[in-house]
Amino acid sequence: MRRTATLVVASLAAILLLGGCASDSATFDGRPREQVWTAMVAVAEQPEYPDWNLIENEVSIIPDRSRILVYRRLEVMRQAVGASPVEMKREWSFEITLDPPQEGKPPKVTFASTAMVLPARLKDEAERYFTAVGELLGEVKVPPAPKASSTAPPSAVRGE
Repeated sequence: MRRTATLVVASLAAILLLGGCASDSATFDGRPREQVWTAMVAVAEQPEYPDWNLIENEVSIIPDRSRILVYRRLEVMRQAVGASPVEMKREWSFEITLDPPQEGKPPKVTFASTAMVLPARLKDEAERYFTAVGELLGEVKVPPAPKASSTAPPSAVRGE
């Protein structure tokens, strides 16, 4: 039992160490850099979390470095049928930068965690942010087509 607990703790520590300070990026083709920056600031200052309660949102804007620092706390109560309510909390600390302009290249935004975070959670939060920026810029995001399941009968895969 003690060995299992040690293994679990060591595994979680490794995941956290490997997942710390991760980053993601997106480009916004055909958009002026200034317009992308304005959308970035707006989304950072007014985040939307339909399923969570925004408790705190501290935003520091550093225009001369095209950098935004965000500290955010979220909470939600979840309750499975027949179970007691569970309070869930998330705490985010990240830096969002608009990369320096490069001739002939679209504006590139980098979203990086400044604290330890699981890479999947950072990816989700970065995607939420990039989607919101894109929506402000008038971009319509088309969801990817569903992949054919390898367990589906052949007729379902062919659409017959």
